[in-house]
Amino acid sequence: MPLTDPVRAAIAHRDDVLPVTSCSFPTPHFGASQTPLPTGSCRGPAAGRTFPTGCGDKFMKNKSSIAPAAQKSANLTERRSRFVYEGARIAAQAANAPIIPVPWDDREEPFKAQFRKVIERQCGGLRSHSPEELHGTWMQAYFAMGWGFGPEYSREKKTHPDLVPYADLGQLERDKDAVFVALCEIARRWVYDLPNR
Repeated sequence: MPLTDPVRAAIAHRDDVLPVTSCSFPTPHFGASQTPLPTGSCRGPAAGRTFPTGCGDKFMKNKSSIAPAAQKSANLTERRSRFVYEGARIAAQAANAPIIPVPWDDREEPFKAQFRKVIERQCGGLRSHSPEELHGTWMQAYFAMGWGFGPEYSREKKTHPDLVPYADLGQLERDKDAVFVALCEIARRWVYDLPNR
């Protein structure tokens, strides 16, 4: 399965992402054959190693194949926000949640602006580890954008069934909030700017 744009954006700034000796993905996307990378095309611990045809140099080292998502995620807060948001989307899909958010690029700017502020706080010294507190913050942000409670989710009507106190949420929605806390911690610790870049 091809990597998603947020994943590509998260790795686009790395020059040393090929530390393995080979890839052996039996999927049609990567192919089964092993071919050496052209000399000088790879730096670091992966230099001179082999990768499946279509992997390695073509995907990981040619940043032009990643550039559109990376250009949209030019700064650290934007990269972290995209990572957390898209990670939460994937978690919702995997859990068969009744509401799957639209992709980051399809969200309205007021939503993105408030989300970036939450991510900045969650990646800084004033972060919260409480899913309940973050749910309350999320509710306040949605109310400020003109949303209200509704039995069904509707972007057009700005209604959302999760605009209720944390204690009234079902387990799936509580888990979603815990996943958000975990994704923020991953972003804080492992999505960063490399020095001298």
